[in-house]
Amino acid sequence: MNKPVRLKQAAEYSKKRIKSKNVSLENYITIDNILQNKAGITYAVNLPPQGNTMPAYYSENILVGNIRLT
Repeated sequence: MNKPVRLKQAAEYSKKRIKSKNVSLENYITIDNILQNKAGITYAVNLPPQGNTMPAYYSENILVGNIRLT
């Protein structure tokens, strides 16, 4: 049986950032528009506030999200 590994031991978080003015509803990804059961994504409904920066990601990246129960 494999020994469990912490995420920070298996991968590193990207330090690359993108300005919020460079994202659109079609390419902005949040936990809210990722579909369950590997069904893909939907377009975002809202964009982040202008003037902020956020992590940039690329097609070969793995996105990690924090799901909060309501």
